[in-house]
Amino acid sequence: METTLEVLTARKSGRGVHRHWPDDTGPQTPHANLRPRLQFSIVRVTLLVACSRPLSSQAAGVMPMIVDRISAMVWLSFVFTAFCASSAQAEYRVCRSQLDGKPYLQCPPGDCIPGDSLVAFNPGNHASCTTLTGAGDCGEYWTGWQGPGVAPDNSCPPGCSKSGVVDNGSRVVGFPPRPQYREKWRCAGTPIPPEPIDPMVGRSFWNVPNTGSWSGFSGTAAGLLSTCPAGMYVTQIQGLKSGSGGITEHTPISELRFWCKTLDGTGSFVGRSAGSMPASGSWSGFSGTLQGGPGACPDGYFVKSIQGFKSGSGGITEHTAISELRFECETPDGTSAAVGKSFGGIPDEGSWAGFSGTIKGSVAACPQGAFVVAIQGFKSGSGGLTEHSPISELRFPCQCVPGTHEYNGACIK
Repeated sequence: METTLEVLTARKSGRGVHRHWPDDTGPQTPHANLRPRLQFSIVRVTLLVACSRPLSSQAAGVMPMIVDRISAMVWLSFVFTAFCASSAQAEYRVCRSQLDGKPYLQCPPGDCIPGDSLVAFNPGNHASCTTLTGAGDCGEYWTGWQGPGVAPDNSCPPGCSKSGVVDNGSRVVGFPPRPQYREKWRCAGTPIPPEPIDPMVGRSFWNVPNTGSWSGFSGTAAGLLSTCPAGMYVTQIQGLKSGSGGITEHTPISELRFWCKTLDGTGSFVGRSAGSMPASGSWSGFSGTLQGGPGACPDGYFVKSIQGFKSGSGGITEHTAISELRFECETPDGTSAAVGKSFGGIPDEGSWAGFSGTIKGSVAACPQGAFVVAIQGFKSGSGGLTEHSPISELRFPCQCVPGTHEYNGACIK
């Protein structure tokens, strides 16, 4: 049976933040912050396809393959006629951007970014969709949310690296509205974390344990003092810095205070990392970071993930103190998002000059349909620590919203 196939081949390609392109090239378009631009070639192939059902005598002979390669700067056409349902293969998609009209590649099983159109699919493999071989499976992890043109942080466990993209997502945040994207990576290698990661427990560093103590660190208050009552979720976080003069964004955070609310906003509770901290107002000997406004989620939004920022860009470890916080807020239905921060100069997304961010992605965020219900800080050392000692890392358990329950790391009805 004769099949005519025009396949997309990448002569020179770039890579967008939310799609899979070869690693040795960059964006090729003046609008690189929106979508990559490709220089394409069209390959037309006429070949014999063997089907499981009987072929006619006219189609039974072997026909020569004719290849006509035509260079082009734009996607011209994609034609594929197949009659062999039993010979399906893994496919990659060619999508067209709604922002600049340019095509891009999406590896399986990822689909086009919502709002973009599907141009065509190719039932075969593409060079940029290869995966690592000879390495152990480290699992799948979401990257953090990023704006167009911003490369996502490494979201694989220590000792592992990205081997493929298995899914992607998009959303709109802020005012004026701006798009954000993320990818779900398949990771390969030899993972270093000492225990399996509990997806219902967020953390600022891979090796923070799911529960209990952490060797080399002392935890802040746990239990009822630092946990929202049932049915309440964190909506606002404030850092307390030791001292009352000369405090800057580089000064370490020593303790935490956070506010919890019910989904309908009728109840409230103030969680604290130290028993001596007041539930409201100032605290003698300490200076508080932003409270309310940019330091809180909008009404009806709840904290989904927390990222710490450590002063400096070199020699940063899990023992380095956290100076500021950025937290992502989301509505219970997951359709809208916002950003809270402990300091007004923190950007809404991406890196922050002069600081190193803690990890992002699914390990540092609650699953879809769950929100933060408690926050515990970890201070480097095990002796002589006080409420003035700086916090180095965070752990924040999550809970599913009412009407759903946790199953295999996700909230389901």
